[in-house]
Amino acid sequence: AGADDFAIVPVLIDMLPPDVAKVFADFEPTGNFLLNLAGKRDVPGEANIVDSEVVFRGGSVRYVKFPYLLSALSGRVFVRVRDDQVEVTLQDFGGAGSTKESSVRIGGHLLVPLEPQVADSETKPEPKPLRYDLQINASRVNVDGTLLDALTPLFQPDGNQAKPALVKFIEELNIKGSIGVRGRIFSTELGENLWSIE
Repeated sequence: AGADDFAIVPVLIDMLPPDVAKVFADFEPTGNFLLNLAGKRDVPGEANIVDSEVVFRGGSVRYVKFPYLLSALSGRVFVRVRDDQVEVTLQDFGGAGSTKESSVRIGGHLLVPLEPQVADSETKPEPKPLRYDLQINASRVNVDGTLLDALTPLFQPDGNQAKPALVKFIEELNIKGSIGVRGRIFSTELGENLWSIE
């Protein structure tokens, strides 16, 4: 099935399974998109799979753990929902940063584990961490309060209110103007966040 110019509205999130809706809501998407959807569920002898392709046509997104607004979105996002996880592939996805001249492009993969359905009498297994491996290319991004405010939760351990070392380092260098960045952020099986930037 396919549809043109779907608008992202709150009721859309309400129609998704709870774990998928939370992931979707964590990105705070707005705007319109083209959606292609195919799948099968409850077919005897076959796994439940729903595949979707989302083509962004403008709009914006801001991830809760890196609250830097990207606007004028373009690119494709492929999503495969299985019983145990959601696989997300970003293909030339991105938009403008804090100025129209800036550009942020992201490619890579995310694996979002879904909470297994267990009977009330059964013990729930430990939740698996979100896994991701993302390549980021950014140009003409302003080094400003907006960027530093977004970097803080990304590099701040849960529950820690101290300013991350990277943010302190950028502030101490008193960098002004705009920068270009090529980097990779990824997580390990244990949920550790790792990154390399040039």
